[in-house]
Amino acid sequence: MVIGVVLGVVVAAKRGGKFDTFNVSFALIFYSVPTFWIGLLLILQFSSNLGWLPSGRAFPISWTLKGFPEAYNSNVTVSDASLLMTLNFNFQETSKLIMGYVWHIILPFLTLTLYTYGGFLLLTRATMIDALTEDYIVTARAKGLPEIKVLYKHALKNASLPLITSAVLSFAFMVSGAVITETVFNYP
Repeated sequence: MVIGVVLGVVVAAKRGGKFDTFNVSFALIFYSVPTFWIGLLLILQFSSNLGWLPSGRAFPISWTLKGFPEAYNSNVTVSDASLLMTLNFNFQETSKLIMGYVWHIILPFLTLTLYTYGGFLLLTRATMIDALTEDYIVTARAKGLPEIKVLYKHALKNASLPLITSAVLSFAFMVSGAVITETVFNYP
């Protein structure tokens, strides 16, 4: 969402150029393609063709066979203080556990990010272009304010109402899109 808004402001400021055409084209593609299709294309490219990232599941498959890494010594009883749990904390196993989950969440995260990037870039661009034609923007530029201040403090502040509304309404999609993405990536 943040990437789409920031790039939307930049694209609106440089409208009509190659940067605008490139970003709007990609935003339209990512916004119009269903999330499961984006996920499948990412799996095809980064898992099957390049072999860089795992194709699915929330954790490495070897963990189901050998067992999950233990973050702390499970022999500590309930009567022991939390200090003993801290002393028995296993940093190596914990880092394995965290990296296993992070490694497997990259593609699902990228899938949902690309979809929301497209929608918010297009909406931000449209509202910013409308806001940049208002009289208060002309006045701010005539006063000699830096362009970045005009864009982010004056124009984006007044163009943010549709963005906030869209962000709240897109929460329902994020839940349903996350369910579809979890299905594509075989999350439990």
